[in-house]
Amino acid sequence: PPNPPNISANPSTINSGGSSTLTATGCDGGTVNWSNGQSGGSISVNPNATTNYTATCSQNNCTSGNSNTATVTVNSGGGGGGGGCVVNRVRLQFRFPSDCCFDRLVGAKIQGSNDGNSWNDLYTFSQNGTGTWQDFNFENSTAYQQVRFQASNTGWGELAEIEYYNGNTRLNGTSFGVGNYGSAYDGNTGTKWETNSEGTSNVTGLVLTGCSGGGGCNPPNPPNISANPSSINSGGSSTLTASGCGGGTVNWSNSASGNSVSVNPSATTNYTATCTISCASGNSNTATVTVNSGGGGSSACSPENIQCSSNQYETRDYMVNASNSGNYTTTVFYRSHEGAGQIRWQVNGGAVQTMNVAQTSINDYPQITLGSASLNAGNNTITLSSGSLFLCFKQVCIQSGARIGLVETVQPDNDELIISPNPTDGILNLKLWLSEASAVNVEIQDLTGRGVKAHNFSQQTGQFNETINLSDLPSGMYLLQLRTDKRCFAKKLMVVR
Repeated sequence: PPNPPNISANPSTINSGGSSTLTATGCDGGTVNWSNGQSGGSISVNPNATTNYTATCSQNNCTSGNSNTATVTVNSGGGGGGGGCVVNRVRLQFRFPSDCCFDRLVGAKIQGSNDGNSWNDLYTFSQNGTGTWQDFNFENSTAYQQVRFQASNTGWGELAEIEYYNGNTRLNGTSFGVGNYGSAYDGNTGTKWETNSEGTSNVTGLVLTGCSGGGGCNPPNPPNISANPSSINSGGSSTLTASGCGGGTVNWSNSASGNSVSVNPSATTNYTATCTISCASGNSNTATVTVNSGGGGSSACSPENIQCSSNQYETRDYMVNASNSGNYTTTVFYRSHEGAGQIRWQVNGGAVQTMNVAQTSINDYPQITLGSASLNAGNNTITLSSGSLFLCFKQVCIQSGARIGLVETVQPDNDELIISPNPTDGILNLKLWLSEASAVNVEIQDLTGRGVKAHNFSQQTGQFNETINLSDLPSGMYLLQLRTDKRCFAKKLMVVR
């Protein structure tokens, strides 16, 4: 596949009713397809709420992975500045992953002020830091011109990064504070704001800009969305439906609005939505409409399920039920972020074939064609493994009328991560055999790749058997990533209330 394009938005921040131009480069001679269903090297958008956009490049009937993300931020309430902003969420990284003293976050505060002298407490942290990104939401309906982080009695600052939000809209401004406070806003989690003494005199914050005056509001809960059907052939359509936004307006990531909208994307597209009741909610769960490639015949894709392999012996089996015997084009969505790798694949235990694949980013799963497979009528088994480096597989598709179901291979030596129950309503059990002593780091990401929860476990060996509590996460699909000193595992999980 071609390389993904590089995209940008100008301007990246607009007021409600304004427009922005999205531009893509690096797709010479190809077609740029945008995540909102439009195509072209440059398009104009006027979203009603803050929206993330991606694009792909199609050349010679082959499509790249997703590009970088371009965000168009929509300021609620029109123009202005100086009237204050309603802050009800912060996102931060406290210290580095290998550091000590994560308990120093407990007792730190988020505060707001309209004169820089009198400060009101908005939120007090009651849990330890993790050395990774953490998200904190809190109730606040008062607009402030300044917002700051105040260290705890035992804190020394110790922020790698901090971001302030109203709902899903990141707030901007001029930074201030003591010591090297700029390190908390430089976009680099490898640097850290840290002072020379401990205590509540250690503060850093922003003089906020770009918000309308007035008291603001607490954002409503995001809607829950679905796509029906979730898989279409080229030229087909799907209906996106949102629930849970009673009395409000649902705004979709493709700039459409309404509780139910019809879409006909030309490439596989992810959709989100927000609910606006006085102000906008955060983004909903993600609904994916898969567009099956190829012209003639029918096609089918497996449910998305990430499985990884680090050598030829760690095989991953996909079961295919072909309606008729014959030749089928077989494709796979893969990840090879360590470098250019090699996929080994075979059909029904037959001869092993290999396919050299290009390096990807850690979050991208481009689709490539493995080749033509001669399938029997009925059940067939396609086996995937790594011939080089650490590879992950996300989804397998075939062309010409087969339906695919995924069978997960469980290794007899327990060298696999097992999560249960899945779906879960809160408590999730993790089980893994550690042949060598290792620390274990677990991160939960939403489908945009944003970390929403992290757990760090001390070094241990043998049977790793731990539980984590996800009861504070909303219903939806998430990606669990578990890392040891030498390996990485990824599993999709569903939280259901």
